[in-house]
Amino acid sequence: MFTSDRDGDYDIWTMRADGSRLRKLTRNRIEDRCPSWSPNGRWIAFTRRNVYPPDLLVMRADGSGLRRVLKLRGTDSCPAWSPDGRRLVFVRMDNTLPTPVHAVYTVAANGSALRRLTPLNEAWENADWGRNGRIVFESTYAIEGRINIWSMRPDGSDRRRLTEAPTESHLHPRWSPDGRRIVFTNNRNGDEELYVMNADGSGMKAITDNGLNDWDPGWSPDGRKLVFARTVGNRQPEIFIANADRSGERRLTHWRRYDSEPDWTRR
Repeated sequence: MFTSDRDGDYDIWTMRADGSRLRKLTRNRIEDRCPSWSPNGRWIAFTRRNVYPPDLLVMRADGSGLRRVLKLRGTDSCPAWSPDGRRLVFVRMDNTLPTPVHAVYTVAANGSALRRLTPLNEAWENADWGRNGRIVFESTYAIEGRINIWSMRPDGSDRRRLTEAPTESHLHPRWSPDGRRIVFTNNRNGDEELYVMNADGSGMKAITDNGLNDWDPGWSPDGRKLVFARTVGNRQPEIFIANADRSGERRLTHWRRYDSEPDWTRR
């Protein structure tokens, strides 16, 4: 599953892991972005923009059963599901305040029990919820002007900084299916490259190093492959997959439009 503007506006599409059987799930002239598969592969959470305030929505895997979870206050990030599929985590940038603030929130999939997990301005744009029960998120806290990756419990306690980068930023963290590793991006060389580290921040290693921008990473259900977006010759992103050991890289989309924000399910 991924986001594409190949029809002139952003919609959510699905395809097989070899790039075949393309299917468009949303059909409108509104911006639908940031799709996320539920753990059982039956539901998709996403955000709908170009409406004010934006919407956090869920729908069935075939695009039916659309319903609003939450009316958002500002520019909110991609949602991610809890391991049991009952809640969603996201980062809210509340621009209804005189100075916009960022914080991590969770909400039940039915729209109830909204909770703020971090202090205001201790988050950036992306968060993910691992099978190990911890949430990873981006934050500028402690190192002003640089974004690092932190983890915490689902109630916001036990916050731990996993990366410490005074000269670059670490972005787009995503848990592996077993909760033991995190894939993310690093921009130390002026472009975003993929990296993997252990759940405690140790064992960091590069997966790509090509001078191109690789971002929006995610894992295959078995944790052996990665899916991500990459800018290619026309400077528009396309969807790629690669083995987690850096081998077997393959391009899946060739539309020369904006294909990004991929997510992978077992179904």
